[in-house]
Amino acid sequence: MVYIPKSTFMVDVQLINTTTDITVKSSDLLQPELKGQDTLYLPTFAFLIRHRASGRSVLFDCGSRKDWKNLPPAIVPSVSTSGVHIEKSVDEILIEGGQNLNELSSIIWR
Repeated sequence: MVYIPKSTFMVDVQLINTTTDITVKSSDLLQPELKGQDTLYLPTFAFLIRHRASGRSVLFDCGSRKDWKNLPPAIVPSVSTSGVHIEKSVDEILIEGGQNLNELSSIIWR
């Protein structure tokens, strides 16, 4: 059992499906290769964290950009060998959900 002490510092955490789905050969990421698991399907998620008392919001990660072909030239070849499907950018998802982007206190990139 995990003991979590009582606190007045509560946050709400929302999981955001970034609509970024990546398909890669498992051998590109895993060693030894798993038999029968030739392909990995990698959905990606971001997290919107809201501190109730202060009203501050932090976005943890932003998924991938829709125009991934405009990423830095050193990254594009590795992404292009994977299957990449991106429907929306995280800013579009947040706006559709009613989040004012100017109210984000910070963004944590990972």
